[in-house]
Amino acid sequence: MLYDYDSESTVFLGAGEIASPVSLPIERSTMWFRPVAALILSLTISICAHAQPRSKPSAAGFDQVEQAFQRTASEASRGLIAVLAVGPQAVQLVGSGFLVGDQSHFLTAVHVVRQDLPEGVSLAAFMPGSDTKNLYPVLVVEMDTDHDVALCRLDLRGSSHSAPVRPLKLNSGPVPSPGTFVTVAGFPLGEPRPTFQFGNVISFTEPGERIALGVMLNDGSSGGPVIEVRSGNVAGIIVAVRMSDLYETRHSVALGKQNSGISWAVPVSDFRPLLQKYGLLPKTD
Repeated sequence: MLYDYDSESTVFLGAGEIASPVSLPIERSTMWFRPVAALILSLTISICAHAQPRSKPSAAGFDQVEQAFQRTASEASRGLIAVLAVGPQAVQLVGSGFLVGDQSHFLTAVHVVRQDLPEGVSLAAFMPGSDTKNLYPVLVVEMDTDHDVALCRLDLRGSSHSAPVRPLKLNSGPVPSPGTFVTVAGFPLGEPRPTFQFGNVISFTEPGERIALGVMLNDGSSGGPVIEVRSGNVAGIIVAVRMSDLYETRHSVALGKQNSGISWAVPVSDFRPLLQKYGLLPKTD
């Protein structure tokens, strides 16, 4: 028996009810607890009073991270692709991509280029790093449906493609570990003007799995590169911006089309064989 109480005078509260404190008669064998608790509290206060305060992060550290992010965004902007659906009366942005290997091939997600387009509507691409406003026809070279990665080529015939664009470099190291800072580039605003979002890797399990990123993205970001801030190299390609894009579970049904704040990418190791097949492996640092 721990505590004695008077069953006739005790009131059990319902949900949401509030009662004033009630003193319960406690056995004398437990009265030692009060002085011991007071001693522990006194020691805790003494230790905290003499503890060294934690040092604040230096402004220089924040500056270095910010500069690295700005440098990554600047360099990546010259290799980005906006994938468009072009019709006789309208142009709609459908996804993102990035140049690999040369100035004509690029990667994007399969679901970006494999769409049921109406008659008279075709895929084209725009390069923000280009010095022209040309829209280039898009030719699908090969689709890796297992990993949702598509290799495409720009039809540059008849264009004066002298822009300062360049393919992005791929990460040659291991898959980035949780906590790694990354930049996600793409076109989620419905117009061919790129955005760059800063975040970090939050999960990765085994080869063949997706990289989970702590970055909230929107439609239009699919196919865009995930770039390691430290190296400036591509670590993956965005293939899903919400849970329901990947999993048909009770959680995705509950979330519907809402963004969960987590996005998913395919790591470089999964699409490297596709690039190797066509001799398009970019140089790495």
